[in-house]
Order: sequence, then structure tokens, then C-alpha cells
Amino acid sequence: MKIVMFKVKNKLILNFKHAHFHPSGDPTPSKEDINITRKIMQAGEIVGIHVIDHVIIGKGNYFSMKDAGFMDQN
Repeated sequence: MKIVMFKVKNKLILNFKHAHFHPSGDPTPSKEDINITRKIMQAGEIVGIHVIDHVIIGKGNYFSMKDAGFMDQN
């Protein structure tokens, strides 16, 4: 997990990046991974934190929720 904070024109900007490891080695997201990503994004909206990405790490590879389009906020 990484939280990045910076100021732009006296406004505090908070960004959040979450990552976890799948012991199986397969980084394919489960339904629960997708659901928790949505919940983290909803919570971030409430408190003013932009969720940058949720990365799942496998054996020798990874899955980025952002790259796969799961982070699109409509």
C-alpha cells in the first residue's frame, strides 16, 4: 500500500495505491478482489482520496486493475 500526498495551490492531494500477493502465483483477480477494489474506491471518494491502482502480484507477473479498466470511475 502506498499513499502519496502533495499540495497544489494550497490544496492537499491524496493518492492511494494498493497491492497484494496471490500465493497461488496466478494474479488473476477474484470476484472478491474486484469487489474490494470498488469498495476502496467508494471509501476514497468519501474521504477525498484518489485510488490510483490495485495491483495483484503473482509468480513472475502481475495484474493491474487500472490497466484492465477496473479503475474507471463513471
